[in-house]
Amino acid sequence: MGVSILKMGARASNVEFCKILSPFIPFALCRIIEAMSQENQQKYDKVFIRNFNVEPDQLTDLAYQTTPSWDSVGHMALVAELEDAFE
Repeated sequence: MGVSILKMGARASNVEFCKILSPFIPFALCRIIEAMSQENQQKYDKVFIRNFNVEPDQLTDLAYQTTPSWDSVGHMALVAELEDAFE
């Protein structure tokens, strides 16, 4: 899953990142970066689920002003929650 603004491609790009940098950095470091990215994705997902009161399978369909609770006020609440999640 994942929030549409992050796209599933973000996970695929981590694989590409490791392929490109593999001659320069150890594979273990790539795995750490990938794990951190997955952890961040989980944080994003939790914030969006909590903020917009949606189910995980609805994350890919979220979009600003097309999701009922994602208006300007909902957007400000989202920004505040994201700041808290990534302190």
